[in-house]
Amino acid sequence: MGVLVPRRAGQSTPCFAAHHDLAARPPAPAAEVYLHELAASDPLKPVHGLEKNLSEGLRSACRQDYPDYQVVLSAQRPNDPAIPLLLEIQREFGAERVTVAIENCQAGTNGKINNLIGALKHARHDILIISDSDVRLRPDYLKTIVAPLADPGVGSPAHSTRRLCADSWFEKWNC
Repeated sequence: MGVLVPRRAGQSTPCFAAHHDLAARPPAPAAEVYLHELAASDPLKPVHGLEKNLSEGLRSACRQDYPDYQVVLSAQRPNDPAIPLLLEIQREFGAERVTVAIENCQAGTNGKINNLIGALKHARHDILIISDSDVRLRPDYLKTIVAPLADPGVGSPAHSTRRLCADSWFEKWNC
């Protein structure tokens, strides 16, 4: 699942206002104008180990048809086996496009939340998009998920995902 988290200026924690399913309603008519006015966003991809489809999921976040974005790839431990891949992707797409964050944050018991808190320190923009590391994003993903914010009544659009390569019983059950 991807979730967009708008951050208010001067605020270190995200705020949520509303939830709308993107499949249930089309983007607001002013979406293209809005994208040019408020284009900057940061997809956050928390990583833990070498997950299935990791390389494709991370690279897809870097291939967005979107005017201004920074991908933050985050890990909790400097010895995470995914770190070489994260650094390879940063070299491939450049440090302006991809930031690798290695932060050992312990704000609670949930590892993914701790990982995301570490990523927040490296985010440069006010619009934050959370996407699991193994999720492959279509090139229009950022446009699709950010466009509903043109509607002042929307604060946090989300979308569902579908599993393409479900092999194990758990992956199939989790579809």
